Amino acid sequence: MGDKKPTEREASKYRKAKEAVRECLSRYREELKGPLFQVQILTLLALLWYAVVARHANDLTRSMMRAASRPAIALTVAPETFSFDDEGKVSAAIVADDTGKGASSYWEAGRIVFSTDRLKALWDNISRPARRFVFASKSDLFIVSSDSMGESIAKDITSQRENIGWLYVSVWVWYGDYRSFVCWEYKLPSLHDPQPCQDPNANYAD
Repeated sequence: MGDKKPTEREASKYRKAKEAVRECLSRYREELKGPLFQVQILTLLALLWYAVVARHANDLTRSMMRAASRPAIALTVAPETFSFDDEGKVSAAIVADDTGKGASSYWEAGRIVFSTDRLKALWDNISRPARRFVFASKSDLFIVSSDSMGESIAKDITSQRENIGWLYVSVWVWYGDYRSFVCWEYKLPSLHDPQPCQDPNANYAD
């Protein structure tokens, strides 16, 4: 048995539907060429440009507001606070200045290391982080210290013996989405006028 042939009525409906589709496609092609379509494209491009500009303006405004209200912690060593205990450990006070516009809780960690060789930086074995708080435009103090260097090394430093080595102070702080870390190098016997550690990545501030 073969396929049933369409009736004349069915064939007529098919031809009319085919003609309608062809006419619709032809009209659509004409519209693509016409001024109305061009206006629609220009309108769409204008809307996209406006959306990009508006988003950029909003991001800039948020950044400015954030900068105007964020904390910014700067770190320095108080040189007059260097001290040595009976076990040959050295400690010093770190000054955390909040130079920004917002108060902040922050985490701090640091250490002091004596070395007879010059080091590029200190990246490991910092102390266990401790949480602290500082008000905007105010300062906070915390202490960092070393392991025991031995009584003889401590005496050499305090007696201002020349060419005994270097002392390194490394400090990290984290607050919110920001962080700062510093590494200072002291050419002993001087405990004043520290220099940044040689590794350029050892000093950073958000």
